Amino acid sequence: MNRRHFLRGAALTAASLAAASCAQPTPIVVEKQVEVEKVVKETVVVEKQVAVEKVVKETVVVEKPVVVEQVVAGTKFKEAPMLAELVAAGKLPPVDERLPKVPSVYPVPDSIGKYGGTLRRGFKGVSDRWGPSKTKDVGLTHFNYWDLDIRPDIVMNWQMSTDAKRWTLKLREGMKWSDGTPFTSADWTWAFKNVYSNADLTPTKSAPVIADESAIDDYTVVVTLEKAFPLFMHFENRGPSTRYLPAHYLKPFHQVLTDDKAKLDAATKAAGFNAWTEYFLNRNDWLLNPARPMEYPWIPINEPSAELFVMERNPYFHVVDPEGNQLPYIDRVNHRLFSSVDVFNMWIVNGEIDFQYRHVDIINYSLFKDNEAKGQYKLKLLTTDNGDTFCPNHDCKVPKLKEFFGDVLVRKAMSLAMDRATINEIAYDGLAVPRQASPTSSSPFYHEAATKAYAEYDPAQANKLLDEAGYDKKNSDGFRLWKDGSGPVFFTIEGVAPTGTPSGDAALMVVDYLKKVGINCAWKDEERSLYEEHHGANLTEGAWWGHYHETLTHLTHSNGWVGEMLDRPWAGGWGRLYKNGPNDANASEPPADHWIRDLWAWWDEAEAKGTMDAYKDAMKRTMDVWVEQVPVIGILGEIPGPLIVKDGLMNTLDGLPVNDRMADEHLVGTPILYWDDPAKHV
Repeated sequence: MNRRHFLRGAALTAASLAAASCAQPTPIVVEKQVEVEKVVKETVVVEKQVAVEKVVKETVVVEKPVVVEQVVAGTKFKEAPMLAELVAAGKLPPVDERLPKVPSVYPVPDSIGKYGGTLRRGFKGVSDRWGPSKTKDVGLTHFNYWDLDIRPDIVMNWQMSTDAKRWTLKLREGMKWSDGTPFTSADWTWAFKNVYSNADLTPTKSAPVIADESAIDDYTVVVTLEKAFPLFMHFENRGPSTRYLPAHYLKPFHQVLTDDKAKLDAATKAAGFNAWTEYFLNRNDWLLNPARPMEYPWIPINEPSAELFVMERNPYFHVVDPEGNQLPYIDRVNHRLFSSVDVFNMWIVNGEIDFQYRHVDIINYSLFKDNEAKGQYKLKLLTTDNGDTFCPNHDCKVPKLKEFFGDVLVRKAMSLAMDRATINEIAYDGLAVPRQASPTSSSPFYHEAATKAYAEYDPAQANKLLDEAGYDKKNSDGFRLWKDGSGPVFFTIEGVAPTGTPSGDAALMVVDYLKKVGINCAWKDEERSLYEEHHGANLTEGAWWGHYHETLTHLTHSNGWVGEMLDRPWAGGWGRLYKNGPNDANASEPPADHWIRDLWAWWDEAEAKGTMDAYKDAMKRTMDVWVEQVPVIGILGEIPGPLIVKDGLMNTLDGLPVNDRMADEHLVGTPILYWDDPAKHV
């Protein structure tokens, strides 16, 4: 993303409703005063347009993230022609009655869009649900594409208690489900009481566990967590949510609540289910049940088993663009079924895929690049969190290896022994970035020194450091001996990347470069179950995994930067102690003066505060330590993610970071994509 897009994105927050650009979509037009919002996290100057058309400046000082609501008078709501026709025919209420009193506003990176057209994608069927899901997902919050912080989406604002357990959420008055039924706090309390708290419907609960949900009024919900979790709203950016459900629709399928149990039993059997709980979960699944009311920009109109799974615009979607045009711009999304990747690749080359990252393999880069003109598309490269990293186990159960990997001179030497540029060229055709393990360059936690630390190719210095560390004796094969002379140093690097894949080939090259400086080792690619068994028992000597090159380091499912990502182990039992506590059979205490304890303390402090500034501070201090200690040996990062973008599709950006938490290529917000000539894409 270039500086122009960054500045434009920052300017086009929800508060900039009056900022205009480019062509207007088609009517209908409704005059209405609309409130919009902007998240403020520090002392700022906010330009506020008031009803008297005067611009004033107001200084707002806050200690925690809050929302400053702003009012812009005279906004004209507009809607898609296909919806305007339904309004004219009396089949749909006017747009101002379908939108919330305070709509969510999605900034646009380049231009206000045009209504109409179809977006074509490919998917593998019901088992590939995450492709269609990420296309339509919305949540309580949305990540900004310009700074990767969050802004309100389904909720208007929120307040966190000082202990980070009690969250007060303000809903959007007037927001509706896709069938036109009001979306209120009753949908939250009903879901918690009758589904989330029902052991038959929700036998297990993933963190953060909800202790209670209550309503202050129709549009104010209080969510109480069992444990403190300052990042709660960061993890609520994608649906489908378990926090709320369409109570009015699901009640008849709930055996305890239905007015006609006999009818429910008959329907359950007729649908082929053995228990009402199975039938209920099926009816609650957005993918399997198009009749379920939803809150997404597009909603299914047929079954996902069809050759063409179609999602059509939701007339009640709660979001507008900066000029008051109800989103999405595009009328429908078609997901075309394929079973063979070769068929999918042929669709791409033939120009039959419009916007897709999922299933587009970097291995086929040359094929896709060479056929851009033929297929009338552009192959864009996004920045992924993928990379290759060698993780030596500092707490290895083999005492000699524990001493070996625990020596910072050895770790620096192993890093200097790597010819990353050559590995990149051979394994990845030069498309990855040679770098040390560190947050990506697009991350708010980027640390330049950590990215470069001991990442140059210097085998002479590597040999010198190994000699200084006391491993200066070698056998007749040229391999370094243990300090006691009992035999050659040896360890195995384990991973799940098959040989013949770019990552597997890179692992073999790492072994070869280590041997060139006298360190004997071997690469073993294995079944994931065996790999997990080994790291679970802290039997791993060295691990190979695509981690330690993240964008949002504080939102990974575990924090590898402090050693608690157990399947990418460098801290071994120490990491298990920090993550699971002393009851973990393979947990162990690090030395009292070990630097890892500083990392833990800094991260605990950041999590207690829960602010982006606190995480940035903790991450900076952590990476300062990584510069000196080199806990892992990063090889390559920012392995590009290929994105197919059809010519004429607008509001797409180059170089955006992609990962699962941010919904991959949909970070900008798929509802703001539009066709420059919609008539050509029906």
